Amino acid sequence: VFNSARKKGELIAIGEQMLFAINGNGYSEYMRRFDYSPSCIDVFENESNPESQDYDPNVKNMSYFTYVVGSHTSHVLVYRNITLTWAASLPQIPIFLGRIELGGIKNLVVSLSDNG
Repeated sequence: VFNSARKKGELIAIGEQMLFAINGNGYSEYMRRFDYSPSCIDVFENESNPESQDYDPNVKNMSYFTYVVGSHTSHVLVYRNITLTWAASLPQIPIFLGRIELGGIKNLVVSLSDNG
């Protein structure tokens, strides 16, 4: 369950080949079918930014979720809501993905495998 200042009790669930986002009232916000089997996920909220290319000043309090998904095909895929925005190949299958701040740089992606 994902709680934030803007969205209370949103449920983010990942299945064998699907991602579901269900709002606090139990209604489906959206879902995404994957062409691969996910191994792990990290979810975080991005607030609307007036400097971003898809900013709409007519939409108030808009928030976006970013999903960092690891796959059994040794890839990391980054989605903004349901749109794939970035992908990379790894030398191993990730079993955990997280974000860290290192040297003043925020949101660096860290992965762990079953080898460490």
